[in-house]
Amino acid sequence: MARVLFINGGSEGHVNPTIGVVQELVLRGEEVVYFTIEAYRERMEKTGAIVRTFDDQKFIKAFVSGGRDYLLERVNGLLLTADIVIPSVLEQIKGEHFDYIIHDSMFGCGYLLAQILKLPAINSCTSFAQSKESFDDLMQHFFLNVPAEIVEPINDKFHSLTLMLQGKYEVEIPSPYEVFCNPAPLTIIYTTRDFQPYEEAFDHTYQFVGPSICSRLTHVDFDLTEIKGKRPIYISLGTIFNQALDFYKLCLKHWGILIIPLSCL
Repeated sequence: MARVLFINGGSEGHVNPTIGVVQELVLRGEEVVYFTIEAYRERMEKTGAIVRTFDDQKFIKAFVSGGRDYLLERVNGLLLTADIVIPSVLEQIKGEHFDYIIHDSMFGCGYLLAQILKLPAINSCTSFAQSKESFDDLMQHFFLNVPAEIVEPINDKFHSLTLMLQGKYEVEIPSPYEVFCNPAPLTIIYTTRDFQPYEEAFDHTYQFVGPSICSRLTHVDFDLTEIKGKRPIYISLGTIFNQALDFYKLCLKHWGILIIPLSCL
């Protein structure tokens, strides 16, 4: 039996696809220690995993403090979460042995923890895969098309954070790509290769396994018969920005429709 360290953030769209994976690992005799935020403890414990948590409020505060307007600001936000997540994980697993690590593709500390712990890594990608070339094209667009007075302080922040973390944790951070996409020797993508943009860029180390569908492990108190015969519109702002009650009220007032926010499902 192998021991698996699973590192994930606190987002519905990143946690839910891993439920079936963890269930299958446990069924096959693996012991899974799963790090996430407290809100997902119940559903992950029902998979048979051992759940441990980190402070979600500190994590979100650190992440958004990096800025939201540009991609490199989001990279900086992920770097700023390192001192929230890494010490917490290392303290909670002190003295324990793990055989490999699975980390989320957009959870910036996964790539770093794999280095710190010197563990074989698997990247859990719940969106489309991103090659370094395509990511670098996005970064090039930022550097070429955004005014220098905006670019320079953001880029300087990236380099100062990188140097600090490399020295503090003895890790390598070659570029923003490694922070934002968390590459690993094996990447699991929860879609089909046919849907993947520029699919020819991804070799056998990227496994397109299709959607991860399993039975709900938590009870949802919603009567689906209420929408039978109607034409509801589903509206969601994603995990980070979904707590926007005024926006949903405005939609309801304008269209007079049933709205089911992602956070309520």
